[in-house]
Amino acid sequence: MSWEWISAKTISGSIRTQEPIPRPISPSFHPIASAWFTHVEFRKAISHCINREESSVMFSGASGGDLWPDIATNTEWYNPDIPKFEYDLDAARRILDSLQFIDRNGDGIREDPQGNPIEFTFITNRENGIRERMGNIIQESFKEAGLNGRMKLVDFNTLVTAIADSFDYEACLLGLTGSDYPFRA
Repeated sequence: MSWEWISAKTISGSIRTQEPIPRPISPSFHPIASAWFTHVEFRKAISHCINREESSVMFSGASGGDLWPDIATNTEWYNPDIPKFEYDLDAARRILDSLQFIDRNGDGIREDPQGNPIEFTFITNRENGIRERMGNIIQESFKEAGLNGRMKLVDFNTLVTAIADSFDYEACLLGLTGSDYPFRA
């Protein structure tokens, strides 16, 4: 099977896709940050702040490669047409400027049009030195783009509970794959 097969079967009505079922959001979820993260252009800017090449080298030396979707490139489910937002802080800044996320008070942190500073916490699991180093690099890139993205280290079980059950988080840095999607997720 391939993406083309799935697309053709979906169009013909042989298979049906299903919209995700809405889940409750934790009452502690930051409603202002939620509005930013639901905006596609904001997420593109965030993606431009992540240096995947540097992260890949950190994980695997020179033998690794960038993984854009959460599916390995050597599987039939890999889609090479997934949009890629390369590490480019200038592009991130341009997108943020276009959203009117501008440093209005000169403190180095951008504010949204309502005056809220663009600050959020991204969680990742502690006791994973490589991921902690990645988080520090990403945190610094956020700062260079005028965002206050703070890394918070949590136990792995706490992280999984946050992303899968309580939804008590704003953003997450995690590499968690391994199934032969879409059959055994």
